[in-house]
Amino acid sequence: MNLIAYDDLIAMPWKNGGGITRELACYPPNAHFDDFLWRVSIADIRQSGSFSVFPGIDRVIALLHGDGMQLHFADGVRHPLTIPLQPYHFSGEDALDACLVDGECQDVNLMLRRGVASGGMDVLRIAKKLSNDPHFRLLFSARGHWEVKTASGIIYIIAPHQTLTLTADEGALEVQPMNSDCALVSIHITLLEKSSDANG
Repeated sequence: MNLIAYDDLIAMPWKNGGGITRELACYPPNAHFDDFLWRVSIADIRQSGSFSVFPGIDRVIALLHGDGMQLHFADGVRHPLTIPLQPYHFSGEDALDACLVDGECQDVNLMLRRGVASGGMDVLRIAKKLSNDPHFRLLFSARGHWEVKTASGIIYIIAPHQTLTLTADEGALEVQPMNSDCALVSIHITLLEKSSDANG
């Protein structure tokens, strides 16, 4: 279990150099853009332009701050990423451009290597019990303070823009908002059997 402050995250260029990303967690630890099995990050989009291409990666993205962007895919599909905290799924090999609606924005990203890792992103606004089924869980407070209670009774408080990372060893979790307007990004990841065997 690890509690991460936003100010402690290291800003680095995107894979294509078109923006800034801050990695929250990845596996294996210290993996690079081309060899991670999964990765969770927060990205700053400061100008319109192309997304980085990640062949073989399934992606989930959700707007955190700003007015968002219009996603224009090479095959003609368009998707407005303009409503905060609504996860959107797409393939990492898809060529797409992002057109900012009105100034900079920020989003949270989940990347999963297809056939190796599975998972998803949910946004919670009320109290909920979370299972210990996934190998890894990441909780990011997009708004408000959250109380997280582990199966052993340990309690953690997640402040706005803080992240709590946990493994299945912590057991089931109970999450509880501490303010009237709260939003918690809950990301769950499971390494598929052949991958976990290969990596010990």
